[in-house]
Amino acid sequence: GNIYGDSLSPPEAGTKGPSYPSHPMDDLKEAAVNAHAGAKEFAEILSICHTVVIDTNETTGVSSFQAESPDEEALVEGGIALGYEFAGSSTTEVRVKIAGKQQAYQLLALIPFDSKRKRMSVLLRLPDGSFVFFCKGADNIIFDRSSDYSLVGSQDLLNEHLEIFANEGLRTLVLSMKTMTQAETEKWLASWNTAQTSPTDREKLMEESAALIENNLTVVGATAIEDRLQDGVPETIADLKHAGIKLWVLTGDKLTTAVNIGYSCKLLTQDMTLIILDKDSGDTDKPPVKERLDKNYRKYSKLLGSVAGGPVG
Repeated sequence: GNIYGDSLSPPEAGTKGPSYPSHPMDDLKEAAVNAHAGAKEFAEILSICHTVVIDTNETTGVSSFQAESPDEEALVEGGIALGYEFAGSSTTEVRVKIAGKQQAYQLLALIPFDSKRKRMSVLLRLPDGSFVFFCKGADNIIFDRSSDYSLVGSQDLLNEHLEIFANEGLRTLVLSMKTMTQAETEKWLASWNTAQTSPTDREKLMEESAALIENNLTVVGATAIEDRLQDGVPETIADLKHAGIKLWVLTGDKLTTAVNIGYSCKLLTQDMTLIILDKDSGDTDKPPVKERLDKNYRKYSKLLGSVAGGPVG
């Protein structure tokens, strides 16, 4: 249940908040390379559970990562920092250099990430012949499918760390795994292959098949990535707002992360009154939200009217 990597900002004076233990990445790397439980799987997920490809320039011979997002590339780079270097992949295997020695992991199945699933999974045969299932995704998605938190201390401790990361405006993912027997693997693969080749209801069948394996997971840890703003973004947003242009942002981030990023890019400022309306994702009852919006609109319209010297509307 430790935090590794760059130091985080301590809580502001006079505010409450958890302490920030400092553990260098080299400590985690040593544990991973020496195959310590939890650390090994953490590094393996970073180096294997992704869709990054290696592109080599034919003229210069220089190789680079091609990823669907900067986050994916950062996670693979994180694996390298822990001594697990992604060395390439095909439709049937993923190659990883561990402490300079290349090992091949047989890729049996890949369940891709999408905005609805908010997770990605791979089923593998390890170099020693055993079977393992890796899954990474949004914290609530992984927690709903997990039953074991022993490798991270407890779910409460991990949630505390995730809150620390969110307060820093960092983007987080939770990593998980489970071991499988050969019989379990073969049974599920039959279901998955049937779903993939079905001429009808393919998407529905794949979703049902994924649900059969993405459960009873063991949480391995969490990652936190800084999504740095490009130069000039805060100033540009401030200029647009000053010109009277209304700005809206849609995000899949955690609420705390989204708010902190809002302040860092000057979309939100300290002189604003921040109104937060949140709902459980499964609740489709919209009238209460509209009522709260109308109530706050009337409240702050009256407040603005009083400040201006007269009522509004």
